[in-house]
Amino acid sequence: MIKASTYKAPDNLLKDKVILISGGGSGIGREAGLTFSSFGAETILLGKDPSNLEETYSLYEKNNLKKPILQVIDLETAQEEDFKKISNEVLKEFGKLDGLLNNAGILGTKTSIQNYDLEEWRRVSKVNFESALLLTRSLFPVLQIPDNSSVVFTSSGVGKRDEPIGELMLFLNLLLKGWYKFLVKSLKRHPVLE
Repeated sequence: MIKASTYKAPDNLLKDKVILISGGGSGIGREAGLTFSSFGAETILLGKDPSNLEETYSLYEKNNLKKPILQVIDLETAQEEDFKKISNEVLKEFGKLDGLLNNAGILGTKTSIQNYDLEEWRRVSKVNFESALLLTRSLFPVLQIPDNSSVVFTSSGVGKRDEPIGELMLFLNLLLKGWYKFLVKSLKRHPVLE
């Protein structure tokens, strides 16, 4: 058995792999992209803030990594056609997609559901659930080209705690997890790891 604490991944572990990351301009998405690229992957970074994406791009340059493809998209306003366009561009540029990291998300107001503003509820739901669903669904055709592609979802720790301030996040995380389990069954793919 390999111990995680002593495992060293080969330098070319992700060579010839194409990985798309939502929320790739900062935080976990940025670090994931840099790490994937350091192991040889081609990365496509989606983000709403062009300056964050450009800053991330400069980190790739500074570390002599393969340059990422940057795509500015605001998940609060994005429509299904925007996601289909991304899928078509991935297919045209790479012919496949080996991995999707659904990482984009916003916290919203920390309050209980009975006090949650409806417009804020819609905004958080759109970014944290609907955009992940639409992005994943639009990328099905390119994700199914390699027979071992992966789809990963990240979520806030707030959505894992049963606290009044995290009710919406908990609800959206459960909704996404349930949808993902059906997705896996329908694709007859890998099991859901929690």
